[in-house]
Amino acid sequence: MANAARSDASPREGAAESAVANAFRLNTNLPVYISGGKLATHGQVIRVLDLVRREGIQKVSFAITPGKD
Repeated sequence: MANAARSDASPREGAAESAVANAFRLNTNLPVYISGGKLATHGQVIRVLDLVRREGIQKVSFAITPGKD
């Protein structure tokens, strides 16, 4: 279910999309865990979620690490 490369995708995003598509082809029951560092923006995390969903992966979770107070 891989999509053609988008014209607005960065080379790094295109490589990530290919890696996700290939992994999903090998295992259609592939779980995906998304986590972002403390400097990751909401938009960056959502872009990754969109990329994963475009490939047809439905088992997506967010890996959360509690912050230090």
